[in-house]
Amino acid sequence: MFFTHRFRSQIRGAVLVLSTGLIAFGKGTAAQSTDLFAHAATFDSGGANLSDVAAADLNGDGLLDVVTANAAGGLGLSLGNGDGTFKAPVIIHQPGTGSIAIADVNGDARLDLIVTLWGQSAVSVLPGNGDGTFQPAATYSRA
Repeated sequence: MFFTHRFRSQIRGAVLVLSTGLIAFGKGTAAQSTDLFAHAATFDSGGANLSDVAAADLNGDGLLDVVTANAAGGLGLSLGNGDGTFKAPVIIHQPGTGSIAIADVNGDARLDLIVTLWGQSAVSVLPGNGDGTFQPAATYSRA
C-alpha cells in the first residue's frame, strides 16, 4: 500500500511515499516527474503494516517531522533534520492505529496527535508537549 504527501516546506517539490515500513522522498518538479523517484531516499518508519502518515513541526524547531501509523503496534515519530532526512523513529505504543491527524486539540498552542483505532468507533488523542514528545493517549468512544 502506498500513500503520498506533498511537502511544501524545506523539501521543495518532494513527495512522501510509504510502503511496507519505509518512507521514500522524491525531489523534483512536475516537469521532472519521470525522474521524481530516480534518486529517492528511503528511511525506516518504525514499523510495518503502515496505514497513514502525517507531517508537521512537532518539536518547534521549524523543521518538518513525520508520524506514521502502524496498525500492528503504534506510531513512528521521526524528527526532521531539515535536509530531507530524519532521525531514527521513536515508537509510541498505540496499538491498532488507523488514520492520523495533527492539530492543537486542547488549545495549548502545542500540536497533538489524533488517531483512529482499527475496528473501533473510537479515536485517541495524544496531547503534545511541544518538544516532539506526547502525553499518554486519552481514548474517546462513540456513545
